[in-house]
Amino acid sequence: MEISRDEIAHESAGIESKTAFSQVELFRLHRLKFLITYFFTITENVISLSIPYFTGLAINDALEGRFLGLIYYAGLWTVHGLTHVVRQTYNIRTFSKIYRDVAVNVVRDQKDRGIETSKIIARSGLSREFVDFFERNVPDIINTLFKSLGALGMLIMFDWGIVVFCIILLLPLYVINKRYAKKSLDLNSGINDQYEKEVGVLTRNDPADVWDHYNALRNWRIKIIDTQVINWATMELFIIIIACMIIIRAGALGLYAAGTIYSIISYMWNFIYSLDKVPALVQQISRLKDIKRRM
Repeated sequence: MEISRDEIAHESAGIESKTAFSQVELFRLHRLKFLITYFFTITENVISLSIPYFTGLAINDALEGRFLGLIYYAGLWTVHGLTHVVRQTYNIRTFSKIYRDVAVNVVRDQKDRGIETSKIIARSGLSREFVDFFERNVPDIINTLFKSLGALGMLIMFDWGIVVFCIILLLPLYVINKRYAKKSLDLNSGINDQYEKEVGVLTRNDPADVWDHYNALRNWRIKIIDTQVINWATMELFIIIIACMIIIRAGALGLYAAGTIYSIISYMWNFIYSLDKVPALVQQISRLKDIKRRM
């Protein structure tokens, strides 16, 4: 079925030109859709946070010949899976429509401002990053907060000393990632400058220029990944030290039930795993800052 120009205009009419590159405006116009998907994300995280605890109960019950804990465990996993399926099917329909409208408005806005075609093409592609922010990065932030703060909250039930070790770990990681954010912003500015030259380079079709362009993109990507890897590796050194201290502490508590020890270690890994996501989030936020500046 073909869609008329009037229908396209009608679909886009609710989005002001600045919406395409303003997270605040994008959220204002689509807040109900966003809140629905974040409700599913939060529900999924609440269930995930409960799973290690109920896994420990299931292990303890199984060792004593009971199966009630196993029933709770299986029920939680089932609800978690259903919630995940609903969220994913809703997300693809919602965010693909939002991106379509955003891209149309970016092109229209940039043309009205007299921006050259090569930059319009690059920026219409980059505008996808703003939709991705709400589709992927906000859920990632929610996941990180639940896994880190939620894990700390659950660990309090077992031992304050373990929580203290986790909090101590946050101090060096904050310093490391604050420096990384500034470096990442500079690198993203460089690679986006190169992206905006792409159409002009391909239009001229000079083999040497084409090679130089893609080689420059390669070099920028290498710098970005190298910086991210170095940041991650530095974080890992601190994480390994604290993880060893937590395991020693857990072993010294005298909690001999296997399920209880499993729960403690699982929440420790939830906390540590959430920290591994931080460099990627810092990188994406820096990228969005540079794209917003261009728009």
